[in-house]
Amino acid sequence: MLNKCERRRPICTVLLLALFVISAASLLSFSAADVSLDAARHDYALNFFSVQAHVRLAKALYDKGQRLQAFYLLETARREHFPQEEFDRAFRQIFRGEDFDNSSGSESALRARLVEAPDDYDLLSKLADVYISRGEFEKATPLLEHASRIRPNEYTPVEALTEMYRRTVRDGKAKSTKWLWVSAHPDSVEAYTTQIEKAKPERALALVAEALESYPNSAVLHYDRAALLHSAHDVQGSELEFARAAKLAPDSAVIQGWMARFYLKTKNDLPRAFDHYLQAYFLNPDFYDTEYAEGRISKLARQLSQEALEKGPPPEGKDDLLLDELRPAVMELILEGLRQKWDADWLSPLVDMLHDDDEQNRWNAMQLIAQHADIRFDKQLAQLLEDPDLRARGMAGYIVVKRWHRRALTIMEKCLEDPAVLIRFDAISALAMDGGSAGRDIVQRYSQSGKEPDPHLLEIIPKILAEQKAKLATSARETR
Repeated sequence: MLNKCERRRPICTVLLLALFVISAASLLSFSAADVSLDAARHDYALNFFSVQAHVRLAKALYDKGQRLQAFYLLETARREHFPQEEFDRAFRQIFRGEDFDNSSGSESALRARLVEAPDDYDLLSKLADVYISRGEFEKATPLLEHASRIRPNEYTPVEALTEMYRRTVRDGKAKSTKWLWVSAHPDSVEAYTTQIEKAKPERALALVAEALESYPNSAVLHYDRAALLHSAHDVQGSELEFARAAKLAPDSAVIQGWMARFYLKTKNDLPRAFDHYLQAYFLNPDFYDTEYAEGRISKLARQLSQEALEKGPPPEGKDDLLLDELRPAVMELILEGLRQKWDADWLSPLVDMLHDDDEQNRWNAMQLIAQHADIRFDKQLAQLLEDPDLRARGMAGYIVVKRWHRRALTIMEKCLEDPAVLIRFDAISALAMDGGSAGRDIVQRYSQSGKEPDPHLLEIIPKILAEQKAKLATSARETR
């Protein structure tokens, strides 16, 4: 038997769609006048299999305040398109402004420089960073140990060593390494924090107060005080200390992430938790606090979007910054609703969504158009094939093949000559998926022609064809 929510869902979907029809224009608006953002979008389509193109577009969106859309773009890039190592390098270069290169060429260059200057602390740290980014801890360890001997008062290499020992299940070595450094520096912040960790709550609070007299601008100490006050159920005091820590260390993913957790778990303030998790993510996409930031952001975006739909659009003339941020998640929910119950009034907004920055929303909008459009749409479809937005043009190709069948084959074959990688990729995918045997033959011939200049696309063409062959075989078995 269906539960109450399941029984009501179709009715709710219609209501939510009605609420948002009047605000569709604002939700589907794009910064067409923004030259830098448009340039990033164009570069993304021209060089679709370049991780830098994806991350540059995400950065352009982030700079315009579209953090959630930037987050979705980055997650799609690293989960579906590129190896983690490539993504990390591009993210650190483009978002963090770091001159970071963990390639084999960079490794060789740093090693050569270390031969000339074996005691150069910065070179040792940079090469160790290369190995750490690859998870090659055994190569990083001797470099950091050497760096620590060169600068015995620096805690950074000791901290990195301690973490690596923990990750490689050498807890004893981790504890002894930290203990030796702290013992040699009893008045350091790190020595205080070590004592605070081991002390009982009342004594720990006294130690924090004592430490802050010497280090009033230590974000770590304010963070420790916040955690202690939180454990003592002093919500107001802990919130104040978390805020002080964040102000002192705005680039600390740990502090931003734990502030997010505080707002989520203690204050049940979902918008502020969402904000701080996004801040933590863009400082460190791998931030973890019992759950990865990416998971928390996705869940909160969906929950807040559902609440926004239930609330309805803001009063005319009033901005809703949270709703603006949530736009891609809201549109995802609306697309889900349209899949359950089609509304022809949404055809025009869906065409606008073919220009969307969100890859999944573009795809879902295209599928709905292909499913519900009829011959009256053909004129507009022909115009979409000439759209200046290469992403919309690529999506139009899928609809053309689905609707025009054999008449579409020549058009799609011509698209294989387009300079934009995304156009060629979409044409190949459309032909393989819905072009029948003739379409797959075109793709096969193109794959063997030597004309495809992008090595990544050339590599995946056989995979696309094999995937479609497997689907056809499965379908044939099911229909027997």
